[in-house]
Amino acid sequence: MSKVCINHPDREADTKCIACLKPICNECVVEYGEQAYCSVNCRDQAWKTTANIAEMQERERANAKKRAMKKFIIFIIFAAIVGGAVYYIMNDKDSMKKLKELRNKIPGAESNEK
Repeated sequence: MSKVCINHPDREADTKCIACLKPICNECVVEYGEQAYCSVNCRDQAWKTTANIAEMQERERANAKKRAMKKFIIFIIFAAIVGGAVYYIMNDKDSMKKLKELRNKIPGAESNEK
């Protein structure tokens, strides 16, 4: 590494801060886990950012579940309405008569009737 430490201009930097990428020497390293930071403030900001990202991802997963549930409920309601309409039409004598009359008005439909 050819850069100098941000805190010690007379020393060559050994690494870079994982958060802000500033060059730092071994004496200036603030370790957190296996990560090297240039300051406690930089470390804390990186930790807060990581926590915020995790929170946002969790909210997005929860919202995706809600959207999927809404779509499923809408599908069930739609299927119930269509199923109810088909059931009503198939079991209503007047509706069946109207369907047969409509079918008879369509050319060629009489030959398909059994």
